[in-house]
Amino acid sequence: MSRVPFPARAALRRLLTALCLVGVLLPAAVGGAAADPPDDLDDVTDRLAEERARLEQLDGRRLVTVEEFQAVDARRIALEQQLGELNGELAGAQAALDDAERTLAATTEELAATGRRLGEAQREQEATRRLLADRMRGAYMYGGSGTGFATVLDVRDAEDFVRTLKYLQVVVTSDRREVETLSGLEREVTADSEHLARLEGRRAAERSSAAGERDRVAGLVQRQEALVAEVAAEQQRHSLMLSQLEADRDGSRTLIASFEAESRRLRDELASRGRATASRAATAAPARAPAAAAAASAPAAPAGDGTFIWPASGRLSSGFGYRTHPISGARRLHAGIDIAAPQGEPIWAAADGVVVSAGVRGGYGNAVVIEHGGGFATLYAHQSRLAVGAGQQVRRGEVIGYIGSTGYSTGPHLHFEVRVNGQPRDPMNWL
Repeated sequence: MSRVPFPARAALRRLLTALCLVGVLLPAAVGGAAADPPDDLDDVTDRLAEERARLEQLDGRRLVTVEEFQAVDARRIALEQQLGELNGELAGAQAALDDAERTLAATTEELAATGRRLGEAQREQEATRRLLADRMRGAYMYGGSGTGFATVLDVRDAEDFVRTLKYLQVVVTSDRREVETLSGLEREVTADSEHLARLEGRRAAERSSAAGERDRVAGLVQRQEALVAEVAAEQQRHSLMLSQLEADRDGSRTLIASFEAESRRLRDELASRGRATASRAATAAPARAPAAAAAASAPAAPAGDGTFIWPASGRLSSGFGYRTHPISGARRLHAGIDIAAPQGEPIWAAADGVVVSAGVRGGYGNAVVIEHGGGFATLYAHQSRLAVGAGQQVRRGEVIGYIGSTGYSTGPHLHFEVRVNGQPRDPMNWL
């Protein structure tokens, strides 16, 4: 039940967010080009909101995963309990099989004894048959059935007659006894043969029954062990998933803390600048009156007359206005236009001016800001390499850098902004 995906887009977003954070912090750390705190503050605030939303999603996924993990663990415990019961049943079946084997051993011994007894009876039966056969042959050879009467007739006196008669009675009684013994032996042989057959059938049935029960329980145990292994593997998958979520959540919290710290730094810098500006304005107020009169009579700033040239050669891939961000997925103001162009193509200054910033600017990556006078400034972002530095005078059409994909970007392009008194405006009005 692996139900918590980790798409490549989310991983890319986290990586780019971390890079953006480095981009935000790097200028302050190295004391590089001049920064623009209002723009950076907006950028940090947007990323902070996005990261907080992502943290909420991670918390929700973690809660679901924890519940699933607990359910799988409960199932594992129940299966292990069933496995214990089946192992007990298997032990009972094995004990029953052992009893059956002992019974079979006794039955086999009884079967052997019956076989021996049957053999003795058959031998005795055969001996009795031979004895009777010999007597019958002797009677036939020495006078047949009338021999007894001839013996009686041959007596000489009454005493001899009595002795002869007793002898004949003993002979007849002995013969009758032999016949009865033979009949009894024949019945015993028949009974022993039948008992032997019954014992053999019972032994086969008992062995088959005991082995069948043992195999049945062993099969149940094997299936239960497979289920326990499957649930254990599922529990391991959920455990790994939970660990990944915990790691992502910790990383997100670290980013949020960094963004919050950077946001506080930028707000402090803005407040400091505001106080410094107010102080300078109060000091220079008397001297500004002539300049203000002169400014009132000065020509208006460029407005839709093509004063700004296109800063790069390429295709307009995204215009000014609100849109869904291609990386974060959030709906926000796109404060400029995007010009898609190959990596390394030149970027030109849109008009004459002074470079006020050239360096890494958070999500803008490598960026250049040029001030043109009259409250107008232009920004050129995501450059692969810069060709100018802060404080440098540039002319319209002069190469100031090269197309790239640094900062918060999905591919090589130029992000171009026009700012009027610090506020973003649609560059198409002046191109």
